[in-house]
Amino acid sequence: MTTHSPKRKAAHHLPHDTHHRFRHSQKINVGLGSVVLAACLGAVLSGCAHPGAHAPVRTGSGPEVVDGIDTREADPVITTALARVYSWQPGTDPDAGAGFARATDLVDPTYMREVGASGSGLAEVTAATWAQWVTEDATVTATAVITPDDHPTDTPDTRQRVVAVTQHITTPAATATEPDRHVTVYVTASDTPAGWRVSLIAPR
Repeated sequence: MTTHSPKRKAAHHLPHDTHHRFRHSQKINVGLGSVVLAACLGAVLSGCAHPGAHAPVRTGSGPEVVDGIDTREADPVITTALARVYSWQPGTDPDAGAGFARATDLVDPTYMREVGASGSGLAEVTAATWAQWVTEDATVTATAVITPDDHPTDTPDTRQRVVAVTQHITTPAATATEPDRHVTVYVTASDTPAGWRVSLIAPR
C-alpha cells in the first residue's frame, strides 16, 4: 500500500503598508496590543465552547464617539468642529475664541495648545460688530460644508479639506439686518488613537 505524505501549504506574506507624512500633519504611532490565542482543551466535555458568544459591541460611548459624532470618519469631525468654532453667543461669550473652545473634543490636543488663547484670531470680527451683537443679544449660528475644491491626496494619517462656513445672525426681536457671513477655511484632520481630530484651521 502506498503512503502519501500530507501536503504542506505555502506560507503567504502580506506586504507592509507605507505611511507618508504631509506638511501639516504629525504621524502618530498607535501601539498594537498583543493578541493572545488560548486553546480550550476538551471544549465539548468541559463546556468551554459557547456558540452564542460574541465580541463586545460598542453602544455609542468610547473614544470613537464624541457627542454622537463617529470620529472614525474625518469629514463629520471636520464639519462639526468648524460649525462649533464659528458659532457664537456674543451676549455671554467673551469673544469669538469661545467657539474654538467649544470644539475642544474634536480638535487635536497639540493644535489646541498651539492656538491657546488666540482662538478669536480664526475669525474676522471687529470690536464694533461684536458690541452690536451684544446689544442686540444676537446669536451667530454656523453651518459648515466640505466643498468639491481640489485638495491634497488623502493619506492614512491626514485629510485636508476646503470648507465653506456660513454664519447666520438672529436676534430675539428679529432686528438683525446683517446678511449671512461667509468664510472659506482650509482644514487638516489627523488620525489619532482617539479617532480623527482637527489639527489645522486656516481661514482664507
